[in-house]
Amino acid sequence: VYIGIHWYTLVYIGIHWYTLVYIGIHWCTLVYIGVHWYTLVYIGIHWYTLVYIGIHWYTLVYIGIHWYTLVYIGIHWYTLVYIGIHWYTLIYIDSPLHWYTLVYIGIHWYTLVYIGIHWYTLVYIGIHWCTLVYIGVHWYTLVYIGIHWYTLVYIGIHWYTLVYIGIHWYTLVYIGIHWYTLVYIGIHWYTLIYIGIHWYTLAIVLPLWRYS
Repeated sequence: VYIGIHWYTLVYIGIHWYTLVYIGIHWCTLVYIGVHWYTLVYIGIHWYTLVYIGIHWYTLVYIGIHWYTLVYIGIHWYTLVYIGIHWYTLIYIDSPLHWYTLVYIGIHWYTLVYIGIHWYTLVYIGIHWCTLVYIGVHWYTLVYIGIHWYTLVYIGIHWYTLVYIGIHWYTLVYIGIHWYTLVYIGIHWYTLIYIGIHWYTLAIVLPLWRYS
């Protein structure tokens, strides 16, 4: 069928209608299956499938050995990538600097957020959220338990935990076989050391040196 400046080919195969449209240098195939329209577009070396379901458009792109699904919902773009046995969701929100990747592995959800020049990984395990942040050369893990934030920092060979309770910061340091807690209250630093079955508190007060 020649309509306007384009050629349309309508093919009936089995119980489905297939429409092949030649536009410019590309072939577009429109398939009606059930209550949905599927458009298969071949551009360059890739196949693009545009699916209209309800009020949303879904684009399925086959590149190489992976399937990519681009979903436009509202004002955001969602890309679903199937690699191996896992589904990866890439969400494009606002600007090219903010990419959100949701990965489902096993029974946990992992969210990888790219903001600026840093990658943030948010892991939901049970009832807690764990955030792994890579800044510079160090990894930071932020855990929200109850109403408090816990930050676990791995620097070198030691683990440091920073706990914010109320208006004070508490740092828990594991060195060797002992736990050290560094508490900043007012203008002084207090170190709490657990050795054996006892807790020891060391108050560090800045000395005043006078020279006469």
